[in-house]
Amino acid sequence: MTLIAIALLLAWPLYNVFLAFFAWRAPRPRQPEHTTGLHFWIVIPASRELALDSPEYPVRTLVAEDGLNAAYQLIRDTAFEQGIERRTVIGVLDGQPEPGLIAEVARYFGGRNVGAVQCRVRIHAQTSLLGFLQNLEFAVVGDSSQRMRDLIGSVELGENGQFVRLDALARLGDRPWSGSLEHRLYQAGMSIRYATDAVISQDAPPVRLGKWAPAVISGALVAVTLLTGTYVWLAALLVPGLIWGLVHRVRFGDSSWWRTLVVSVLYPIYLGLRRRSPTCVTNVVPSAQPRLLPWAGGNPGLSARRP
Repeated sequence: MTLIAIALLLAWPLYNVFLAFFAWRAPRPRQPEHTTGLHFWIVIPASRELALDSPEYPVRTLVAEDGLNAAYQLIRDTAFEQGIERRTVIGVLDGQPEPGLIAEVARYFGGRNVGAVQCRVRIHAQTSLLGFLQNLEFAVVGDSSQRMRDLIGSVELGENGQFVRLDALARLGDRPWSGSLEHRLYQAGMSIRYATDAVISQDAPPVRLGKWAPAVISGALVAVTLLTGTYVWLAALLVPGLIWGLVHRVRFGDSSWWRTLVVSVLYPIYLGLRRRSPTCVTNVVPSAQPRLLPWAGGNPGLSARRP
């Protein structure tokens, strides 16, 4: 067995073992007491109904067909008129937030130079094996990766569950969501935190067949196994899925061991075949003006809900 073969055999399983350790690392906010006076504006798609309970912070909802940049400009102008531009946070949500999400996100904005916070995303429809596989990818693998990134200062902003300070966006011009927002925030000297206890559940995103690195790795390992009869290669292929299945079962315990085992075995095949559909967060100017909803009940701090 050559050195290249040994490296190929060990690299993927060892990386997943290393990453799995971060599943139990809990990010902590810095100076959470320095978050008084924040105002939250939540941008949601027109087809979504959203309820947010936040007794501590005013919450307002903006319904936009598409175009985050157009929504940002409207919020920016309104916040400047009200004199709250330095205390305003814009959130992008497309799903059902769990209780306490706003308060948990707010705690992370107390840290110095924090420009954005990313929530944890889960898939709420797990009745099918595909839904379970997607939740394994989002709520376990992706969550562990973000926990690691929070430690080294490279958190990614997802399509769903991102919160950004208005004054941080203002530094980036009239179209802050053009290109990679997280890259531009880092270049501007700001940090991004990961709030693992702020959770939003979303529908399973559509998937399409595609080819990318995991497919090549999976295919290579299977081919070597069949050609050489060395089933240690097959074990190397299955170990990552078994690791993440175990982590999911220990952390959530909402599926049987047998179902978890089946999904764990299917996980490398799923990675090799799936390609997520194009991002739903666009920078296209909407055909209609965004509809700004009032403070819920005329009283800041109550639920913000679409009529």
